[in-house]
Amino acid sequence: LTSHPLLNYLSLRGYSEMARLSHKAVKEASVVHGEEIVHPNSVADRFIFLMNGRLKYSSDRSMDMEDMHEGMRFAEATLWLKWEYRGRLH
Repeated sequence: LTSHPLLNYLSLRGYSEMARLSHKAVKEASVVHGEEIVHPNSVADRFIFLMNGRLKYSSDRSMDMEDMHEGMRFAEATLWLKWEYRGRLH
C-alpha cells in the first residue's frame, strides 16, 4: 500500500496513523476469473490496489481492453471526489 504517495506519507508518520486508516478503510477481496468488479455508471465506492493477479478494464466509450497487473491502482479519484465508474473492471 505504501507505493501510493499519501499512504507512504502516513506510514512514515507512524504506525498508529497507518493502522487506524487500515482498520477503517482497507479491505482485502478475492475475485474469480471473469467476475465483474465494477461496472459503468455505478457509484465509485472503492480505490483498488491490485496486489497480485491480473484484471482487465474496458471503457464504456471504447472496445479496447486495458490490462491491469500487480502493483497498479484503479479509481484513485474516489479518495478525493464523488465519482462514477466509466467502464468495467473484470
